[in-house]
Amino acid sequence: MTSANTTKKVRSDLFQLLDEVETWHVKKTDDCLKNDKELGVKISALEKQLDNLRSQREHNQVELTGLGGRKLSKTRKALFSGLEKAQALLVERDVLFQKMARQRRDKIAKMTSSKDMKQKVEDYIAFNKDPSNSLSNIPAGYRKVILQHHKQVRAELDPIFQFANSPLDPAKVSSAGVSVVSFIEMDEDTPTALAILLPIPFSVYSDWLSSDETLHHKLFYRINTALVSALKKIGVANVPIEQEDFEGFLLITVYLGDSNIAGDVKVSLNSELEKIQKAASEL
Repeated sequence: MTSANTTKKVRSDLFQLLDEVETWHVKKTDDCLKNDKELGVKISALEKQLDNLRSQREHNQVELTGLGGRKLSKTRKALFSGLEKAQALLVERDVLFQKMARQRRDKIAKMTSSKDMKQKVEDYIAFNKDPSNSLSNIPAGYRKVILQHHKQVRAELDPIFQFANSPLDPAKVSSAGVSVVSFIEMDEDTPTALAILLPIPFSVYSDWLSSDETLHHKLFYRINTALVSALKKIGVANVPIEQEDFEGFLLITVYLGDSNIAGDVKVSLNSELEKIQKAASEL
């Protein structure tokens, strides 16, 4: 019976080290390939996100470019909306204004209701129609008596005149703002035209003689007064002033041209508008 001698294969340290390197390389290669795939997926996602961001930026730039036009459109819309609301407010408050004016007329009628007072009013009106010529052929003595009588009548009627011409008492309602819009056209640093847009219908001007006085008329009077005073203050009192229909609203236009303006148009106008705001109790 024979026996076989078996020989055990022994690896050297070098072989083991090289084997470990190979194992490391295989594993590292797999890890890198897996990482590369994952990074590729992330890069694709980021590229899509970047494309989306670029698209959003382009849209934002287009919107930014158009903001000026949109602002102009919105400003115009807000302007006319504000004018319409102011006009409606004036119509609403005019009901109260007319009531107060009617109460004043009734009180004046009561103050002049007696026969004696009616006669004095008639005498006063008749005298003032032609105070000089009517007395020219009357002897001096009679003329003196008539003038003394007229002076006495005037003194008795004066409280009524003062009451009739005094501002109406402030209405017992909450304060509300009414705006007008002013524009100044410039040629470089020189104003060439001024316009004021009022929250009142153009018919207030065009139908002036056939309309009863309302708050619309009062506002028109006040703004005209302020405008004339402002123009006078800056030395251009004689420039042409026109009234125009601007989409149903009343537009006052002043053509300054090459006038020698002695002051700041805007400052002068704002100063006069502040004055009428304080003085106009009916507004």
